[in-house]
Amino acid sequence: MSKSIARFIAGFGRFATLHMKQTRRIACRATAAEYMVDQIPIKTPHGELTMYCNSREAAAFPSIYMDHEPDTLGWIDAIPKGAVVWDIGANVGIYTLYAGLAGHQVLAFEPASSSYFTLMKNLEINNLLDRVDVYCIAFDDQTRLGKLNMSGNIAGSAMHAFERDTHSGDAEIPIKIAHPTMGFSIDNFISLFNPPLPSHIKLDVDSTEQEIIAGARDLLRKRTVASIWVEVEGELDRDRNRGIITELEKLGYKPNLKEGRIRNLEFLPA
Repeated sequence: MSKSIARFIAGFGRFATLHMKQTRRIACRATAAEYMVDQIPIKTPHGELTMYCNSREAAAFPSIYMDHEPDTLGWIDAIPKGAVVWDIGANVGIYTLYAGLAGHQVLAFEPASSSYFTLMKNLEINNLLDRVDVYCIAFDDQTRLGKLNMSGNIAGSAMHAFERDTHSGDAEIPIKIAHPTMGFSIDNFISLFNPPLPSHIKLDVDSTEQEIIAGARDLLRKRTVASIWVEVEGELDRDRNRGIITELEKLGYKPNLKEGRIRNLEFLPA
């Protein structure tokens, strides 16, 4: 029903501008599309956030914001104020925004261009550009040019993988576009650019978490990262989840197997 209404509204807009000259008609329709994008306020313990909802996927987040992953919000709440948080797989910025509003310095990484654009709009709207830096790159176990295999190039979409064709659900990605992308190992990224080093890392890319961890061995062996928050949805003895746990244990990080785990797992220095 909502798609039919959307098509009707779009059709009415096209009809209403038919009398205009081409240049003005195109500009008017583009401006109308901008006016149609909602900006939805969300109340959080750290103040109000506003989300830029320019796609069906992005528009789904405001209504579930505080309930989608309450364990992730709790993890952010427990981080000492003023920490450096890396959000790897930031999407449109649900947790990037929350961490920034909570007073942390954030480096966010999102390789999908549509979600990156929306994330930047969210930071602009919420006046967080002074404490959050965002980079449109992928992380991997090596540094290379590659393809981000995407199930859809719409802001807020998920289940993509850099140079892989399966996602975290152990299923093949229905690739709709293979997006040319720069991929870095975290260790090489640090060596090349000397960014603020993370005291806390959130890792949720729906596919290559184990490879990203392998590319951060030099950083993690120093044990300066106080906690790593990784999506390990499903049973912990799944091959994918077991690989993540084993990789981090080799680097000196043990899973915090507390009660009430939902879809993520915290790792702490042993």
